[in-house]
Amino acid sequence: MSTDLNIIEIARNILRTPLSNSSIARNLHVSHHLVSKVRAVINEKNYSLEDIEEMDTARRLMEFRREDYSEFVKPRGRNTEYSMPDCEYFAAEAVKYKLTYSLMYDEYYDSCIAAGTLPYKLTQFKKYLSDYIKKQEFSEVMVHHPGDEMEVDWVGDKAFWADPDTGEIQYGWMFVGCLSFSGKAYVEVFEDMKEQSWITAHVHMFEYFKGVTKVVVCDNLKTGVLRHPRDSEAQLQKDYAAMGNYYGIAIVPARVLAPDDKPLAENTVRFVEDYIIKKLRHAQCFSLEEYNRLVMVELEKLNNRPFQKKDGSRNSAYINYEQNELLPLPLLPYRYCEKKQAAVQRNCCVSLRNNYYSVPYKKVKAGSKVWLHIYEKTVEIWNERSTEKLCEHMLVPSGMKNVYQIVSEHMPPKSYRFSEWNSDRFRRWARSIGPETYELIDDLFINPPEQKYYSRAHAILNLESKYGRERLETAVRLARQKYRRPTSPQIRAILENAADLEYKRKIQTAPDRSSEKSYTRGAEYYAEKERPE
Repeated sequence: MSTDLNIIEIARNILRTPLSNSSIARNLHVSHHLVSKVRAVINEKNYSLEDIEEMDTARRLMEFRREDYSEFVKPRGRNTEYSMPDCEYFAAEAVKYKLTYSLMYDEYYDSCIAAGTLPYKLTQFKKYLSDYIKKQEFSEVMVHHPGDEMEVDWVGDKAFWADPDTGEIQYGWMFVGCLSFSGKAYVEVFEDMKEQSWITAHVHMFEYFKGVTKVVVCDNLKTGVLRHPRDSEAQLQKDYAAMGNYYGIAIVPARVLAPDDKPLAENTVRFVEDYIIKKLRHAQCFSLEEYNRLVMVELEKLNNRPFQKKDGSRNSAYINYEQNELLPLPLLPYRYCEKKQAAVQRNCCVSLRNNYYSVPYKKVKAGSKVWLHIYEKTVEIWNERSTEKLCEHMLVPSGMKNVYQIVSEHMPPKSYRFSEWNSDRFRRWARSIGPETYELIDDLFINPPEQKYYSRAHAILNLESKYGRERLETAVRLARQKYRRPTSPQIRAILENAADLEYKRKIQTAPDRSSEKSYTRGAEYYAEKERPE
């Protein structure tokens, strides 16, 4: 399009559309500077479109250039002034449309010729534009483009905090992810670096960023990458690849021993070590969840921390330039599922990570096999063939042990018709051993549900088969003097170390003080000595 026609088309868009100068320049492929000059002349002299169309070419050029058309091409002399590129306009266009330096220079050059000014050479144009971009919060524009890529990794140093009750140091592994353009980071601590933690960290990161990039660059860790030959494509772990497909992203492992493939992640890891891990070194937390809440507070400070050599922060660059360029999230987050087989115990529960979850007694019997489908926050229990879901429980928080998640409807009533074992049978067995053992077992079943204590009671009473009734009774008596609520490992330790025999010897050689000892139940109460079959 000729320069004269450019002016007419620009005037038509100014006078007949509500478009901004930037939109007109983009639609007509002209410079922003030229559109601004045409609008300024129209506003100053109140021209209509008909007035502009009726002008001859020379007058039109002279009117809107504010210069003599005969001087349209100026000689390149020592005193000649060059046209400074509109760096703000070109930087914004580069962010939005991913323009290259070469393409932007062609546009700048054409606008200078059309305006009758002298353009800088490409090298000088790149210098001015680069200097401007380096001072802005989107300084990664010529290296990364908004919404294209994010980098992920584990921090090398462990996160640590102090248990306020014991003073013991607790450790965890810290995941770091960052958007390659804005540098906005996400951080979360996990108790391990297993595949479930790795995938869960990604899901939480996507939710934090409110979107996903087209590419995720990761390290060659075993939880994500099976193998990465130098001369062929990397092979991802099955579940990690499934997560990538679910979100529609490409997972690209960095080259082996090539940290430059994910430089931003490497730099962010150092920031995290300095500004989060070390800052929280004296933190006192009761759980991993509580520590992560402190981490999120420090993470917000890190993302809002002003850049040292340019304007803005990671968060402002994300909000202004990258947030709208991310791919949308699916309606539901990806759910990682770990499958494990377990056996139903006598107490109608299955064991998982040192905790217990009830199953419906009407659908499975003690000793039956079931499948556990373990998600981030829940566990589903399926039958042996995985054809029927039996029940679902909330997972016990990490770090807690010997917790029972029991639904009362899952437990059978206290009747021999439903269960071979119940509290009455355990009490009769304990009574056959002796009064100390009976009181210990009886105390177990004070609080319902009774099925919760079947395994514990059986472990204690079963010591009779190896050590006999008399030694077990003595060991229980000694344990009750030493511990508030003796457990089977404590009683077993007494028996294995023969502490019960030493205790009995001391009692036999000591003066008779039997009159000082009395039981809450009379002798008739323990008359029955037969052990149940």
